[in-house]
Amino acid sequence: MFGRVMLVCLGLSLGAAMGQEAKPAAAEAPLPSVDTLPKNYAVFRQETECPRTAAKAGAGKHCETVVTREQFEEMVSAVNPKMTPKERREFAENYARLLALSREAERRGLTRDPRVEAMLKYARMTALASAMSKELYREAQNPSDAAVEKYFRQNQAFFVRYKFERIFVPREKQGRTVNVDPAKDLEAQLATPSSDPSEEMKALADTVHQQALAGEQFAALQERVFDVAGIKTLSDVKMELEPGQVPKSQNAAFDLKVGEISAVLPDTTGFYIYKLVGRETPTLKEARQEVVLRMQNHTVNEALQNIAEYGKTKINEDYFNKYEPPTPNPNEPDVDTD
Repeated sequence: MFGRVMLVCLGLSLGAAMGQEAKPAAAEAPLPSVDTLPKNYAVFRQETECPRTAAKAGAGKHCETVVTREQFEEMVSAVNPKMTPKERREFAENYARLLALSREAERRGLTRDPRVEAMLKYARMTALASAMSKELYREAQNPSDAAVEKYFRQNQAFFVRYKFERIFVPREKQGRTVNVDPAKDLEAQLATPSSDPSEEMKALADTVHQQALAGEQFAALQERVFDVAGIKTLSDVKMELEPGQVPKSQNAAFDLKVGEISAVLPDTTGFYIYKLVGRETPTLKEARQEVVLRMQNHTVNEALQNIAEYGKTKINEDYFNKYEPPTPNPNEPDVDTD
């Protein structure tokens, strides 16, 4: 309709239309918050067969369950308060399905089944353990400025920023081929190639290492290595790393002096050569967010360890290693409850 009106206007007065500025489309008004709804506002209603104990129970009788805004939002808050509107809609469907199944289980008296009782007990312990973990994180939030400063001072080594240049030499070439002698057995030659590819690439790493020590640029050396290895992807040799981000076999890189080049450091994936180009220790103001996060994780892990020590567990390995588990009921169906 809008397009047709514009065409008519252009036909009647082209000059006037050209002199007018196009008005931007009006932004949609934001949706009102659910907080404006009463707590007993129905999120969904569910009709199920009445429990056998209900006064109006009988053939063909149905009972209605209403899940209110308050009840629904309590469940969302317990599971994941950061759900998006779409996720909340999907959660409502899952909630309704679980509610229907659990109500039917209660109607049939399954809560008295020993297996169900064990599942409920385990589910309760899981929920309590999860709640305890969240409580520990909650307690570790918002540490005082004095505590943050003390932690930073005592653990400054964790926050040092290391800047490297690194050369990576893979253990094997991509698309490696075997030189075949037509006078010899083909299968034997394929099974036992004439040279160990790992040794060949190790020799290349040693050569590149010597060239790096002689002052050649890491970027040029890395490009040469990838050309020999048949790797087409370009790789940036510059990077920032911290201890814990590399395998233990490469930790020697963090002991280098600025400008120093490491030895060839072997790994399961290949061979690495590092050059330390910079080491910076940030101020507390610069690293505060990282300090607080690491401090929180440290506090929570320490609390979890202390709790675990209260109930030191000793597993009786004989039960698991010397005896067969009970034979499962072959008639028990396998049902995915996720």
